[in-house]
Amino acid sequence: LHKEYRRQRQMCIRDSLHIRRTGLAQAAARPRHTGARPVGEHRALRRDHRRLRTPGRPQRERLLTVGGGHRGVIIVGGGFSGAAIAYHLCRMPHLAGLPIQIVEPRARLGCGLAYSATDPAHRINVPAARMSLLPDEPGHFQDWLDAGAACRDDPAACWPATGALFPQRGIFGRYVAEQLAPFVADGRVRHLRQWAVQASRDQDGWDVKLSDGSSAKAELLILAATHPRPGTPTPLASIAGAPAYVADPYAAVSYTHLTLPTILLV
Repeated sequence: LHKEYRRQRQMCIRDSLHIRRTGLAQAAARPRHTGARPVGEHRALRRDHRRLRTPGRPQRERLLTVGGGHRGVIIVGGGFSGAAIAYHLCRMPHLAGLPIQIVEPRARLGCGLAYSATDPAHRINVPAARMSLLPDEPGHFQDWLDAGAACRDDPAACWPATGALFPQRGIFGRYVAEQLAPFVADGRVRHLRQWAVQASRDQDGWDVKLSDGSSAKAELLILAATHPRPGTPTPLASIAGAPAYVADPYAAVSYTHLTLPTILLV
């Protein structure tokens, strides 16, 4: 996927340079004429050109228009970023019926690497009141916690000095999954529990090859994949199998066997 991205980027840069050089040559060779455009028309053309070049909501919404032959969107990665993109696309009224496919090998969408942790000591690192799937409702996650019982049996989630909640990371993943669940249930979002191994572009959009040999096709491709799970650095390969060595802090391991005094290297 990254090779294809670099190739497409290099093609865009090369095409841009070619257009600039060609445009300068044509402008130098073009004879002057007296039938100039009205000033207002020139301003309108410049305004339209800026709007097309500026990355922002108007451009994105023009790209994602449901019309004849539209094959929807493929999102590679179903963690927080991928789930959030799918969630907000589903909430846009003018995109009703837009097919969305999420390529994510995990069973639950919205968790990803960061929010799949099962160790109770792995908690979000900012207060729950500052985390939300909805930018216009910064307290949405906090309200979700208050309405349920996610932290009711977890006294360690409350910071005594301020009363702020720091729930386990897996709870935030569950919150994101619940917000997206209605769109998965009604078929707007399709969860493909596979790995994406290759992406190629054709005249109609993108063709993503999956780990089971099948493929997914769509007009637009969004890369929302995370970094790989932590591994053992090469200099530490000799101790990789030692019982006291933990390569992946997200792994479900127990530290209850440690007794004081114990020397820890983090």
